[in-house]
Amino acid sequence: MDRWTNKVALVTGASVGIGRSVAEKLAKYGMKVVVCARNEEQMKNLVDACNKKRPGEIFPYRSDVSDEEQILSMFRFIKEKFGKLHVCVNNAGLAVSPSIFTFSTQVCRCCFEFNRKNVFSDKI
Repeated sequence: MDRWTNKVALVTGASVGIGRSVAEKLAKYGMKVVVCARNEEQMKNLVDACNKKRPGEIFPYRSDVSDEEQILSMFRFIKEKFGKLHVCVNNAGLAVSPSIFTFSTQVCRCCFEFNRKNVFSDKI
């Protein structure tokens, strides 16, 4: 896995769950990983847990992927700091209820639209 050493990755929704696990694994393989999430405290915990134990390094960037300007700002940060991006893991999404059977079609449509917008955006 040496081919990943010093390559740059972005993981959105990286403060917990799948995003956090992906970020940890990429850092394990020596990558420079920009993690994006809204929760700064959880990102700080991720940085503290990983940067001392992994050959790679994690760089937190607070960003809400539902805000286009914050997305563009995040990509400017990556370009200025690293010059390029090799891997992008778009893990951020929106869920509002523990069960799809308990929320209204309006809420369901909102979730689908948010997730569709952030997966298929042509503005980045």
